[in-house]
Amino acid sequence: MIEYAQAPIAPGSQRCVRLADGGRVEREEGLGLGATDVSFIVDTQLECSGRHPVLRYADEHRAFGFDLERRPADITAHVWLGTGSVWSYGTSILSATTGKRLVVRLQARARVALIDEIQPWGPSTRQSVSLSPGDGLVRNWKGFRVGGASGEVPGESYRGRVAEVAAFDRLLDADRLEAYREASLPEDPANVPTFKPEALDDEGRELFLADYRQLVRWYNAGSLDHRELRAASSLAHMWLFDYPLLQRLSDHYGAMLSFPDLRRSRALAQRVEEDKPALWSPQSEHDGDWVPLSTFREDLACWLGQSDYVVTWSAFVKFVRNKLGGGHYDPEDRKRWQRELAELARQTKIGGEPWLVETMLTLVRSLILSADGSGLAALARNGL
Repeated sequence: MIEYAQAPIAPGSQRCVRLADGGRVEREEGLGLGATDVSFIVDTQLECSGRHPVLRYADEHRAFGFDLERRPADITAHVWLGTGSVWSYGTSILSATTGKRLVVRLQARARVALIDEIQPWGPSTRQSVSLSPGDGLVRNWKGFRVGGASGEVPGESYRGRVAEVAAFDRLLDADRLEAYREASLPEDPANVPTFKPEALDDEGRELFLADYRQLVRWYNAGSLDHRELRAASSLAHMWLFDYPLLQRLSDHYGAMLSFPDLRRSRALAQRVEEDKPALWSPQSEHDGDWVPLSTFREDLACWLGQSDYVVTWSAFVKFVRNKLGGGHYDPEDRKRWQRELAELARQTKIGGEPWLVETMLTLVRSLILSADGSGLAALARNGL
Protein backbone atom coordinates (compact mmCIF):
# COMPACT_ATOMS: atom_id res chain seq x y z
CA MET A 1 0.00 0.00 0.00
CA ILE A 2 1.25 3.47 -0.91
CA GLU A 3 -0.52 6.71 0.13
CA TYR A 4 0.75 9.92 -1.42
CA ALA A 5 0.62 13.58 -0.30
CA GLN A 6 0.80 12.87 3.43
CA ALA A 7 1.99 15.52 5.88
CA PRO A 8 5.71 16.42 6.02
CA ILE A 9 8.01 14.63 8.46
CA ALA A 10 10.54 17.44 8.90
CA PRO A 11 10.77 21.14 7.94
CA GLY A 12 11.37 22.03 4.32
CA SER A 13 9.03 19.42 2.85
CA GLN A 14 5.46 19.90 1.70
CA ARG A 15 4.34 16.27 1.73
CA CYS A 16 5.53 12.69 1.95
CA VAL A 17 4.54 9.09 1.16
CA ARG A 18 3.05 6.52 3.54
CA LEU A 19 4.10 2.91 2.97
CA ALA A 20 2.59 -0.25 4.47
CA ASP A 21 1.80 -3.89 3.63
CA GLY A 22 4.88 -4.21 1.42
CA GLY A 23 4.43 -0.83 -0.27
CA ARG A 24 7.71 0.46 -1.64
CA VAL A 25 9.41 2.93 -3.95
CA GLU A 26 12.11 1.31 -6.06
CA ARG A 27 14.46 1.70 -9.01
CA GLU A 28 15.46 -1.74 -10.26
CA GLU A 29 18.35 -0.56 -12.44
CA GLY A 30 20.11 0.91 -9.42
CA LEU A 31 21.85 4.27 -9.05
CA GLY A 32 25.47 3.76 -10.11
CA LEU A 33 27.00 4.76 -6.79
CA GLY A 34 30.41 3.24 -7.48
CA ALA A 35 32.48 0.96 -5.26
CA THR A 36 33.62 3.35 -2.50
CA ASP A 37 31.90 5.58 0.06
CA VAL A 38 28.21 6.47 -0.19
CA SER A 39 25.78 8.69 1.70
CA PHE A 40 22.00 8.71 2.04
CA ILE A 41 19.50 11.26 3.36
CA VAL A 42 16.00 10.14 4.31
CA ASP A 43 13.05 11.49 6.31
CA THR A 44 11.40 8.63 8.15
CA GLN A 45 8.57 8.33 10.65
CA LEU A 46 7.61 4.86 11.86
CA GLU A 47 4.00 4.46 12.90
CA CYS A 48 4.15 1.22 14.87
CA SER A 49 6.58 -1.00 16.74
CA GLY A 50 8.71 -3.69 15.11
CA ARG A 51 11.43 -3.89 12.44
CA HIS A 52 11.12 -1.65 9.38
CA PRO A 53 13.28 -1.95 6.22
CA VAL A 54 14.10 1.65 5.25
CA LEU A 55 16.75 1.45 2.51
CA ARG A 56 18.08 -1.33 0.27
CA TYR A 57 20.76 -0.91 -2.39
CA ALA A 58 22.61 -3.39 -4.59
CA ASP A 59 24.84 -3.23 -7.67
CA GLU A 60 27.74 -5.26 -9.09
CA HIS A 61 30.08 -3.98 -6.37
CA ARG A 62 28.19 -4.41 -3.10
CA ALA A 63 24.85 -4.42 -1.28
CA PHE A 64 23.67 -2.16 1.52
CA GLY A 65 20.74 -2.30 3.93
CA PHE A 66 19.40 0.06 6.59
CA ASP A 67 16.54 -0.84 8.98
CA LEU A 68 14.95 0.92 11.93
CA GLU A 69 13.39 -0.95 14.83
CA ARG A 70 10.90 0.87 17.04
CA ARG A 71 10.70 -0.15 20.69
CA PRO A 72 9.14 1.55 23.75
CA ALA A 73 12.33 3.29 24.90
CA ASP A 74 14.25 3.92 21.69
CA ILE A 75 14.68 3.33 17.98
CA THR A 76 17.51 1.04 16.90
CA ALA A 77 19.36 1.24 13.59
CA HIS A 78 20.50 -1.93 11.78
CA VAL A 79 23.14 -1.62 9.05
CA TRP A 80 24.41 -4.23 6.54
CA LEU A 81 27.21 -4.12 3.97
CA GLY A 82 27.78 -7.00 1.57
CA THR A 83 30.65 -7.55 -0.87
CA GLY A 84 30.24 -10.71 -2.89
CA SER A 85 29.28 -13.40 -0.39
CA VAL A 86 30.89 -11.60 2.57
CA TRP A 87 28.58 -9.63 4.84
CA SER A 88 29.18 -7.21 7.69
CA TYR A 89 26.56 -6.03 10.15
CA GLY A 90 26.22 -3.50 12.96
CA THR A 91 23.58 -1.93 15.16
CA SER A 92 23.21 1.23 17.23
CA ILE A 93 20.58 2.91 19.38
CA LEU A 94 19.22 6.23 18.09
CA SER A 95 17.02 8.75 19.89
CA ALA A 96 13.45 7.85 20.81
CA THR A 97 11.92 10.66 18.75
CA THR A 98 9.65 9.18 16.10
CA GLY A 99 10.05 11.68 13.24
CA LYS A 100 13.63 11.74 11.96
CA ARG A 101 15.71 13.32 9.22
CA LEU A 102 18.71 11.02 8.92
CA VAL A 103 22.04 11.25 7.16
CA VAL A 104 23.56 7.77 6.81
CA ARG A 105 27.17 7.72 5.56
CA LEU A 106 29.03 4.50 4.75
CA GLN A 107 32.82 4.35 4.86
CA ALA A 108 33.14 1.27 2.70
CA ARG A 109 36.79 0.31 3.25
CA ALA A 110 36.72 0.93 7.00
CA ARG A 111 33.31 -0.78 7.20
CA VAL A 112 31.92 2.00 9.39
CA ALA A 113 28.48 3.62 9.14
CA LEU A 114 27.97 7.15 10.47
CA ILE A 115 24.38 8.03 11.39
CA ASP A 116 23.35 11.63 12.13
CA GLU A 117 19.91 12.84 13.17
CA ILE A 118 19.45 16.37 11.86
CA GLN A 119 15.74 17.03 12.60
CA PRO A 120 15.44 20.16 14.78
CA TRP A 121 14.04 18.41 17.86
CA GLY A 122 15.13 15.71 20.23
CA PRO A 123 18.73 15.06 21.30
CA SER A 124 21.51 15.72 18.81
CA THR A 125 22.48 12.17 17.89
CA ARG A 126 25.55 11.01 15.97
CA GLN A 127 26.43 7.34 16.01
CA SER A 128 29.44 5.54 14.56
CA VAL A 129 28.60 1.90 13.82
CA SER A 130 31.45 -0.56 13.26
CA LEU A 131 30.36 -3.38 10.98
CA SER A 132 31.53 -6.87 11.87
CA PRO A 133 31.12 -10.22 10.06
CA GLY A 134 27.52 -11.33 10.33
CA ASP A 135 24.48 -12.74 8.59
CA GLY A 136 23.62 -11.16 5.27
CA LEU A 137 20.42 -9.72 3.88
CA VAL A 138 17.88 -11.80 2.01
CA ARG A 139 18.03 -10.37 -1.52
CA ASN A 140 14.31 -9.78 -2.12
CA TRP A 141 14.92 -6.60 -4.14
CA LYS A 142 16.88 -5.28 -7.13
CA GLY A 143 18.66 -1.96 -7.47
CA PHE A 144 17.51 0.68 -5.00
CA ARG A 145 14.43 0.36 -2.79
CA VAL A 146 12.77 2.43 -0.07
CA GLY A 147 10.40 0.52 2.22
CA GLY A 148 8.98 -2.82 1.22
CA ALA A 149 8.88 -6.20 2.92
CA SER A 150 11.61 -7.57 5.17
CA GLY A 151 13.41 -10.67 3.96
CA GLU A 152 14.95 -11.20 7.40
CA VAL A 153 11.87 -10.93 9.66
CA PRO A 154 8.92 -12.81 8.13
CA GLY A 155 5.71 -10.79 8.03
CA GLU A 156 7.39 -7.45 8.70
CA SER A 157 7.47 -4.52 6.26
CA TYR A 158 8.00 -0.79 6.43
CA ARG A 159 4.96 0.82 8.08
CA GLY A 160 5.13 4.56 8.22
CA ARG A 161 6.05 7.56 6.12
CA VAL A 162 9.15 8.51 4.14
CA ALA A 163 10.29 11.57 2.20
CA GLU A 164 13.33 13.50 0.94
CA VAL A 165 15.27 10.38 -0.06
CA ALA A 166 18.63 11.21 -1.64
CA ALA A 167 21.71 9.09 -2.45
CA PHE A 168 25.29 10.34 -3.07
CA ASP A 169 28.30 8.52 -4.52
CA ARG A 170 30.60 10.04 -1.89
CA LEU A 171 30.90 10.68 1.82
CA LEU A 172 29.22 13.97 2.71
CA ASP A 173 31.71 16.05 4.68
CA ALA A 174 31.07 17.95 7.90
CA ASP A 175 30.34 21.24 6.12
CA ARG A 176 27.68 19.65 3.91
CA LEU A 177 26.16 17.91 6.92
CA GLU A 178 25.87 21.20 8.78
CA ALA A 179 24.35 22.83 5.70
CA TYR A 180 21.64 20.18 5.64
CA ARG A 181 21.14 20.58 9.38
CA GLU A 182 20.73 24.34 9.00
CA ALA A 183 18.34 23.87 6.08
CA SER A 184 16.18 21.70 8.36
CA LEU A 185 15.51 24.51 10.83
CA PRO A 186 11.93 25.86 10.81
CA GLU A 187 11.09 29.52 10.26
CA ASP A 188 9.17 29.39 13.56
CA PRO A 189 10.46 27.01 16.27
CA ALA A 190 6.89 26.67 17.55
CA ASN A 191 6.05 24.70 14.39
CA VAL A 192 8.11 21.66 15.39
CA PRO A 193 7.75 19.37 18.40
CA THR A 194 9.63 20.02 21.60
CA PHE A 195 9.88 16.23 22.13
CA LYS A 196 8.64 15.68 25.65
CA PRO A 197 7.78 11.97 26.07
CA GLU A 198 5.93 12.83 29.27
CA ALA A 199 3.52 15.22 27.50
CA LEU A 200 0.93 12.46 27.07
CA ASP A 201 -0.11 9.63 29.38
CA ASP A 202 -2.37 6.63 28.73
CA GLU A 203 -5.45 8.61 29.77
CA GLY A 204 -4.65 11.36 27.27
CA ARG A 205 -3.97 8.82 24.54
CA GLU A 206 -7.33 7.12 25.12
CA LEU A 207 -9.05 10.52 25.15
CA PHE A 208 -7.49 11.36 21.79
CA LEU A 209 -8.54 8.02 20.26
CA ALA A 210 -12.10 8.42 21.56
CA ASP A 211 -12.26 11.94 20.12
CA TYR A 212 -10.85 10.72 16.81
CA ARG A 213 -13.51 8.01 16.55
CA GLN A 214 -16.19 10.60 17.28
CA LEU A 215 -14.87 12.91 14.55
CA VAL A 216 -14.98 10.03 12.05
CA ARG A 217 -18.59 9.22 13.03
CA TRP A 218 -19.64 12.84 12.56
CA TYR A 219 -17.92 13.12 9.21
CA ASN A 220 -19.32 9.82 7.92
CA ALA A 221 -22.83 10.88 8.98
CA GLY A 222 -22.45 14.02 6.86
CA SER A 223 -24.57 16.12 9.19
CA LEU A 224 -24.64 17.54 12.72
CA ASP A 225 -27.63 18.36 14.87
CA HIS A 226 -27.47 21.35 17.23
CA ARG A 227 -26.12 19.29 20.12
CA GLU A 228 -23.43 17.70 17.93
CA LEU A 229 -22.49 21.07 16.47
CA ARG A 230 -21.82 22.44 19.93
CA ALA A 231 -19.98 19.27 20.99
CA ALA A 232 -17.77 19.50 17.89
CA SER A 233 -16.78 23.06 18.84
CA SER A 234 -15.66 21.92 22.30
CA LEU A 235 -13.68 19.01 20.85
CA ALA A 236 -12.03 21.29 18.27
CA HIS A 237 -11.15 23.77 21.00
CA MET A 238 -9.41 21.06 23.05
CA TRP A 239 -7.49 19.84 19.98
CA LEU A 240 -6.44 23.30 18.74
CA PHE A 241 -6.09 25.76 21.64
CA ASP A 242 -4.32 26.37 24.95
CA TYR A 243 -1.87 23.43 25.12
CA PRO A 244 -3.72 21.58 22.35
CA LEU A 245 -4.23 17.85 22.61
CA LEU A 246 -2.75 17.45 19.11
CA GLN A 247 0.34 19.39 20.18
CA ARG A 248 0.68 17.11 23.21
CA LEU A 249 0.78 14.10 20.90
CA SER A 250 3.28 15.86 18.62
CA ASP A 251 5.58 16.64 21.56
CA HIS A 252 5.15 13.19 23.13
CA TYR A 253 6.07 11.26 19.98
CA GLY A 254 8.46 13.76 18.44
CA ALA A 255 6.37 13.98 15.28
CA MET A 256 5.62 17.16 13.33
CA LEU A 257 2.02 18.37 13.45
CA SER A 258 0.49 19.62 10.19
CA PHE A 259 -2.96 20.56 8.93
CA PRO A 260 -4.48 20.44 5.44
CA ASP A 261 -4.01 23.69 3.58
CA LEU A 262 -7.47 25.02 2.63
CA ARG A 263 -6.21 28.37 1.36
CA ARG A 264 -6.80 29.52 -2.19
CA SER A 265 -4.07 31.27 -4.13
CA ARG A 266 -2.96 34.60 -2.67
CA ALA A 267 -3.75 36.43 -5.91
CA LEU A 268 -7.33 35.15 -5.92
CA ALA A 269 -7.79 35.92 -2.24
CA GLN A 270 -6.60 39.50 -2.72
CA ARG A 271 -8.93 40.07 -5.68
CA VAL A 272 -11.98 38.65 -3.90
CA GLU A 273 -11.29 40.68 -0.77
CA GLU A 274 -11.00 43.85 -2.88
CA ASP A 275 -14.50 43.21 -4.24
CA LYS A 276 -15.87 42.63 -0.70
CA PRO A 277 -18.32 39.73 -1.20
CA ALA A 278 -21.26 39.28 1.14
CA LEU A 279 -19.94 35.83 1.99
CA TRP A 280 -16.82 33.88 1.11
CA SER A 281 -16.17 30.44 2.54
CA PRO A 282 -12.92 28.42 2.45
CA GLN A 283 -12.25 25.43 0.26
CA SER A 284 -13.56 22.20 1.74
CA GLU A 285 -10.85 20.12 0.04
CA HIS A 286 -7.08 20.45 -0.07
CA ASP A 287 -4.60 19.56 -2.78
CA GLY A 288 -2.06 17.82 -0.60
CA ASP A 289 -0.15 20.78 0.82
CA TRP A 290 0.06 21.24 4.57
CA VAL A 291 0.44 24.09 7.04
CA PRO A 292 1.44 24.27 10.73
CA LEU A 293 -1.04 24.75 13.56
CA SER A 294 -0.23 28.47 13.92
CA THR A 295 -1.12 29.08 10.26
CA PHE A 296 -4.22 26.90 10.23
CA ARG A 297 -5.77 28.58 13.28
CA GLU A 298 -5.53 31.99 11.60
CA ASP A 299 -6.69 30.86 8.15
CA LEU A 300 -9.99 31.96 6.66
CA ALA A 301 -13.12 30.18 7.89
CA CYS A 302 -15.33 32.74 6.16
CA TRP A 303 -15.46 36.38 5.02
CA LEU A 304 -18.33 38.59 6.18
CA GLY A 305 -18.84 41.38 3.66
CA GLN A 306 -21.22 43.54 5.72
CA SER A 307 -18.77 43.73 8.60
CA ASP A 308 -15.72 43.64 6.30
CA TYR A 309 -14.37 40.95 8.61
CA VAL A 310 -12.30 37.79 8.17
CA VAL A 311 -13.51 35.03 10.48
CA THR A 312 -10.56 32.73 11.17
CA TRP A 313 -10.86 29.12 12.27
CA SER A 314 -9.85 30.32 15.72
CA ALA A 315 -12.71 32.85 15.80
CA PHE A 316 -15.16 30.36 14.29
CA VAL A 317 -14.49 27.69 16.93
CA LYS A 318 -14.67 30.18 19.79
CA PHE A 319 -17.87 31.70 18.39
CA VAL A 320 -19.70 28.36 18.36
CA ARG A 321 -18.19 27.30 21.68
CA ASN A 322 -18.54 30.57 23.60
CA LYS A 323 -21.54 32.26 21.97
CA LEU A 324 -23.80 29.40 20.81
CA GLY A 325 -23.51 27.11 23.80
CA GLY A 326 -20.62 24.75 23.05
CA GLY A 327 -18.85 25.77 26.25
CA HIS A 328 -21.24 28.42 27.57
CA TYR A 329 -24.07 30.54 26.14
CA ASP A 330 -23.61 34.29 25.74
CA PRO A 331 -26.19 35.96 23.45
CA GLU A 332 -25.81 39.49 24.87
CA ASP A 333 -22.16 40.43 24.51
CA ARG A 334 -21.78 39.70 20.79
CA LYS A 335 -19.73 41.85 18.43
CA ARG A 336 -21.15 43.02 15.13
CA TRP A 337 -19.49 40.24 13.10
CA GLN A 338 -20.76 37.66 15.58
CA ARG A 339 -24.32 38.90 15.19
CA GLU A 340 -23.94 38.83 11.42
CA LEU A 341 -22.50 35.34 11.52
CA ALA A 342 -25.36 34.11 13.68
CA GLU A 343 -27.88 35.59 11.22
CA LEU A 344 -25.98 34.14 8.26
CA ALA A 345 -25.98 30.71 9.89
CA ARG A 346 -29.77 30.80 10.22
CA GLN A 347 -30.39 31.85 6.62
CA THR A 348 -27.83 29.97 4.50
CA LYS A 349 -27.74 26.32 3.48
CA ILE A 350 -25.21 24.34 1.42
CA GLY A 351 -26.52 21.18 -0.20
CA GLY A 352 -29.52 21.27 2.10
CA GLU A 353 -27.42 21.51 5.27
CA PRO A 354 -27.14 24.68 7.38
CA TRP A 355 -24.05 26.69 6.54
CA LEU A 356 -22.77 26.48 10.11
CA VAL A 357 -22.96 22.69 9.99
CA GLU A 358 -21.13 22.46 6.65
CA THR A 359 -18.39 24.74 7.90
CA MET A 360 -17.99 22.70 11.07
CA LEU A 361 -17.85 19.49 9.00
CA THR A 362 -15.01 21.05 6.98
CA LEU A 363 -13.17 21.62 10.25
CA VAL A 364 -14.00 18.07 11.42
CA ARG A 365 -12.50 16.65 8.24
CA SER A 366 -9.41 18.83 8.64
CA LEU A 367 -8.84 17.51 12.17
CA ILE A 368 -9.16 13.91 10.93
CA LEU A 369 -6.71 14.59 8.09
CA SER A 370 -4.25 16.19 10.51
CA ALA A 371 -4.34 13.24 12.90
CA ASP A 372 -3.98 10.75 10.04
CA GLY A 373 -1.58 12.65 7.80
CA SER A 374 0.79 13.49 10.68
CA GLY A 375 0.83 9.84 11.79
CA LEU A 376 -0.54 10.63 15.25
CA ALA A 377 -3.61 8.37 14.98
CA ALA A 378 -1.49 5.36 14.02
CA LEU A 379 1.05 6.04 16.78
CA ALA A 380 -1.66 6.39 19.43
CA ARG A 381 -3.32 3.15 18.31
CA ASN A 382 0.03 1.37 18.57
CA GLY A 383 0.18 2.47 22.20
CA LEU A 384 3.93 3.08 22.60
